[in-house]
Amino acid sequence: MLNFSGASNPTAHRLTRPARGMAVRGMTGSAFAAVFTFIAATLLSVAMAPAASAADYRYWTFWTGEPQGTWTFAQKGAADITVTNEFVEGWRFTISPASGSSPQPRIASQYAELCPNPTVKSGQVGVAVVIDYGIVDEAPPGETPPASPITKCVSVPPGSSAADALAAAGVVRADKGMVCGVNGYPATECGVEVKPVPVSSESPIAGGLKPTKAPVDASGVPSAVGAQTSDLSPWPFVLTSVGIVAVVLLVSWFFLRIRRRSMPQPPSAQRAAQQQQAGQQNTPEDPQA
Repeated sequence: MLNFSGASNPTAHRLTRPARGMAVRGMTGSAFAAVFTFIAATLLSVAMAPAASAADYRYWTFWTGEPQGTWTFAQKGAADITVTNEFVEGWRFTISPASGSSPQPRIASQYAELCPNPTVKSGQVGVAVVIDYGIVDEAPPGETPPASPITKCVSVPPGSSAADALAAAGVVRADKGMVCGVNGYPATECGVEVKPVPVSSESPIAGGLKPTKAPVDASGVPSAVGAQTSDLSPWPFVLTSVGIVAVVLLVSWFFLRIRRRSMPQPPSAQRAAQQQQAGQQNTPEDPQA
């Protein structure tokens, strides 16, 4: 049994513990560098790797018009939006790219220009429905889009939805809440996945309208009847970077703490510990005990 007091064998502790400490220190240092490098490289590769790209889809996109003439993806599905008088809604058949922007209806969304002389039935509200069948480059195989865009000025009872207004403007083919065809176009398909296509060279939209990111659900499939997702934001990358830095710092602290524990004590600290232990052993017992 080793005597750490240093009285009978003062070199026993110094010869054994420093040798072990130096071995552990060397092993810990190399292990620390290897593990730290591995973790940092793994986290960085995960952060910098491109996200799995969602597929492109061809379907009817749904938009709501603004008074100034611009279009915005609807925040809700068409069946969940209640129209009011002079409401403007737009439908554009197009290919929604996984990365990039989806083309809007190619006409301004101002009700007064779309319906200059509306005939609104008594007790009902007037709605302008813009139908844009898209361009030939985005048409299904063997089909040609009808001339568009076209505008239908309809009147519907108060409390009607945007889906009701579209049904009043044309013949709608739908499946599971998603608009598949309007007035027979396209003939059969409904929200199909397609190969990426080059950016269209179609004419600018009236009023210089800016395209908006197309909505998809969690699986990458187009959302049902116009539910919208937000534009791409830099925040996910920022939060990922902050998380990586936090993890790297935590791992560094952990390994540095292990390394410090495994390092041998300096001679002064060893002597102090030995003297303290020796003093405890040499302390006379209390005669009254």
